[in-house]
Amino acid sequence: MPRQNVPLLAFNRGVVSPSALARVDLERMPFYAEQQENWVPHELGGMSLRPGFEFIGEINFGETYLVPFIYSYDDTAIIGIDDENVSIWVDDTQVEYKGGVLTAVANSGFDTDLASWTDADDAGGTSAWVTGGYMGLTGDGTDYARRKQTLTVDASDFNTEHGLKVVVTKGVATIRAGQTDGAKEYLDDIVLEPGTHFLAITPTTDIYLQIEANLQRRTDIDSVEIIYNYLSLPLGASGSWFPRVRTAQSADVVYLAIKDNKPKKIKRYATRSWGITDYSPEDGPFRLINTTTTTITPSALVGDITLTSSADLFKSGHVGALFRVDSIGQTVEKDVTAENQFTDAIKVTGVGTSRAFLLSIAGTFTATCTLQRSVGEPGNWQDVQSWTAPGSINLNYGLDNQTIYYRFGVKTGDFTSGTAELSLVYGLGSTAGIARITGYTSATSVFAEVLSPFGNTNPSEFWYEGMWSDVKGYPSSVSFFEGRLWWAGRQYWYGSKSDAYETFDLDLEGDDAPIIRQIGFGAVDDIAWMLPAQRLLVGTAGNIIAARSSSFEEPLTNSTFNLRQAISYGAAEVNPALIDEDSFYVDRSKQRLMRLIFGRNGFSYGAVDASVMIPDEMVAGIKKILVQRRPDTRIHCILENGDVWMHVFNPVEELRPWVKITTSGDIEDGVVLPGEQEDEVYYIIDRVDGRYMEKWAKQSECVGGTLNKQLDSFSVNASTGLDRFNSET
Repeated sequence: MPRQNVPLLAFNRGVVSPSALARVDLERMPFYAEQQENWVPHELGGMSLRPGFEFIGEINFGETYLVPFIYSYDDTAIIGIDDENVSIWVDDTQVEYKGGVLTAVANSGFDTDLASWTDADDAGGTSAWVTGGYMGLTGDGTDYARRKQTLTVDASDFNTEHGLKVVVTKGVATIRAGQTDGAKEYLDDIVLEPGTHFLAITPTTDIYLQIEANLQRRTDIDSVEIIYNYLSLPLGASGSWFPRVRTAQSADVVYLAIKDNKPKKIKRYATRSWGITDYSPEDGPFRLINTTTTTITPSALVGDITLTSSADLFKSGHVGALFRVDSIGQTVEKDVTAENQFTDAIKVTGVGTSRAFLLSIAGTFTATCTLQRSVGEPGNWQDVQSWTAPGSINLNYGLDNQTIYYRFGVKTGDFTSGTAELSLVYGLGSTAGIARITGYTSATSVFAEVLSPFGNTNPSEFWYEGMWSDVKGYPSSVSFFEGRLWWAGRQYWYGSKSDAYETFDLDLEGDDAPIIRQIGFGAVDDIAWMLPAQRLLVGTAGNIIAARSSSFEEPLTNSTFNLRQAISYGAAEVNPALIDEDSFYVDRSKQRLMRLIFGRNGFSYGAVDASVMIPDEMVAGIKKILVQRRPDTRIHCILENGDVWMHVFNPVEELRPWVKITTSGDIEDGVVLPGEQEDEVYYIIDRVDGRYMEKWAKQSECVGGTLNKQLDSFSVNASTGLDRFNSET
């Protein structure tokens, strides 16, 4: 039988650049295309015209960076970040509170007073108007300061969604709303940190609104109002950072690292209720202890105070920064106005007279005040002695060489009326007081709010400055890894306490204690990204660095934490992607997509150029990469010139084609959400008549039939909003 030359056809190899045509040694070179645009290769060998893009909505805030919010595969949202605001999209619709309701909050901005807000303070709480136009709420650690208002809802507005906007500038408040006074059917004790919060309420009655706080420092509420507009969270970032943002999500909270700006948190309270706050841990991280003779003196132990330094120390950029001052000696105080209120504890150690401390009682009251102690650590409190009248006494209960904690207060059932001013003073030991600077006066004086009570009001050389501020800078990347929230930037890695994402207490010990390390090699001042792969990776302009414990892959702890250079190909400031055991990142030139392979050289990483066959095609520069897993694994590389190069990835089948995706407009950004059969791929496209969010149609919707979704910017059953087609022919 004569030999035959049978043509073999496969359309799933994608494009090869002209400069790579010399690779005639490659067996599958005949199956590559010189040009393949908007034709998507399939794993089984065929290809099809790419699906159309469905019009989702107009982008109202300029160029926008999209972030996926994925609570579960069927509970998702899209977070849109522009250079000023954050928008939220749920079920392909931007969250908007419609106008038309008659409901209003009286005196919503507190311009001159707290009129229309009923005073409902507990005995130890104080609510008052604050200069500048704020509702000030100050508790005593137990009792609450509280204000209430009943919002009249017209019957025509029942079962209509209302948008409640609350702005908190300082402290922490709790808000509730219900159908009767003190009830919470509409808002169930939502904790509001400093920031802006949008809360959706669909009332069936009048709205009984209540705001309260029990912190010993003042909580300031800037405004409470009903709004009719898009949900737009103010980002509060400055400088030329856009779109340099990194994110990490845990349940309903998304953490943001924004270049040269304070870290943020976006919180979801309900499907259509969201807020944005600063990420502001209250116990660190801190720099090393002061080594100069400069002292810091707090003006009080708790509340809103002044910090005074003995030499020039403070700068205006310290507003928002933490300072920790360790006292010489311990003082704890409490004004008791109700039952079950106690001072903080003092820690007594040593032998003989070194264990003596002073107990004091003042004020006018009817109560029994009880001293309690706990051995070894606070918690197991036992009664020691009680008093019913003012006075002071030096006490020493012995118990040499034991660590004993003492606290003083009034137990449940022992309070009748008045205010008992209680204190314990111990001359030895130390208390770590922490404050956040709230205002700048001079280089030697600042205002501050106390987050952890100081030990006394004496000058101390033993102080620590927080690592994050406008003076010292902020982390530029964030990620979760092995149960910790990690931040990186300015040559440092910061790992929170295990399973406590806002705890950096430097006094904690053990394997779950926070981890803070400085990178001792390479150009690492600006860390481009973090990636939780088999090891925790960071990308810098010069290196890819890996955090490792040992060859046995033990968890990262303070005693096992080590940094090693993994790859010497530097990284661009483009977020990386993880696909199973493979990691992908954009190299420093922004023209190559690199694939990191774990275990290529034993337990280390190896790197290969995933874009080796198209070296000339992405010279415009990659600005973002997206990963789609269904129906095939695809990596979308969005370029600075508005094109997309898509890489279909299946290492088992040795399938790695590249194809070009274009449309009549510039593709600026995108995001991928998980789907049941096919993932949902969204692009932001700047077209002639506007900037739109559009979504890839499913591949199964583009196979012909009555409805075939292959038109770009199409709408199904749309009767309005078609102006974007005016320039089309």
